[in-house]
Amino acid sequence: MASIAEATEAADVMIAGDHDFRNSTVVAYHLLTLPTEKTFTNVHFSAQKEHAPEWYLQHSQKMDYAPKERIKLRSGYEYDLVEVFRYSGVSGWHWAEYRIRPAVTP
Repeated sequence: MASIAEATEAADVMIAGDHDFRNSTVVAYHLLTLPTEKTFTNVHFSAQKEHAPEWYLQHSQKMDYAPKERIKLRSGYEYDLVEVFRYSGVSGWHWAEYRIRPAVTP
């Protein structure tokens, strides 16, 4: 969360993910100790089409998880892979951190 807060210019950091409960729970936990003045808004799955969250978190429990370099959501927004956080234990999941692609104008 610290790297996301640092890389985001806006005062409100908008995050979405592929699993509302799991991702928002882990984000909330890490925000307890994050030394930042920024606020974090979790954009729930049902609202992702109306909002363009700058960050998207994708999780997987597969040990051989290999996230894609670029993803396109059903909302139409495209995201580039920024970082992968791996787990190695019996419980948990890998987390892929994506950032929205800038809009391309002709």
